Amino acid sequence: MAGYQPKVYRDNGGDRQVIADGGTQLIEAGGNVNGGSGTGAFTFAAGEIDTADIANDAVDHDKLDEGVDQVADVTVSTAELLALNATPKQLVAAPGANKAIIFKGAVLFLDYNSAAYDGIASGEDLSIKYTDGSGAEVAQIETTGFLDQTADQVRFARAQSAASGNSAITPVANAALVLHLLTAEIATGNSPLKVRVYYRVVPTVL
Repeated sequence: MAGYQPKVYRDNGGDRQVIADGGTQLIEAGGNVNGGSGTGAFTFAAGEIDTADIANDAVDHDKLDEGVDQVADVTVSTAELLALNATPKQLVAAPGANKAIIFKGAVLFLDYNSAAYDGIASGEDLSIKYTDGSGAEVAQIETTGFLDQTADQVRFARAQSAASGNSAITPVANAALVLHLLTAEIATGNSPLKVRVYYRVVPTVL
């Protein structure tokens, strides 16, 4: 058609493909965009990557650097919470040899059902640890005033810090992060606890 300008075309000189305003480039199932093995790069103008346009599993997360901040969502059922002292709940799986999880923080949401957790003794607090109930602690959450309430509750647990002037911690290689209840079991209650963990994975050998 005379005067028609396509939305996707090869630029003058033939060394650039242009997707004009309103145009779309479709990659069908089985197709790939390959950056090759050279030093070239994909360049985007500010604000041009819309994560809402990225379909589920369109990004291969296995290819992302493990050192970036990551998130894990875990629900601790009523039965699991009532047995949490004897059986800690895994929050993040062990990362593999020569790697360690660095805990950055966690949001804990008590999704209140109909019965508050009762019989919480002194010291029966929630603890986030490496490996298991005997592992090194990275955070602790007071349960009194939290799990024993009769309405939804939310808490944010910060990573424990070292003494003033020393910010180093000793990460535990190839260890999971778990949620543990200190001292003993809680007696009754029926509300699930939802936990969102923020973490990253770092090397333990350089």
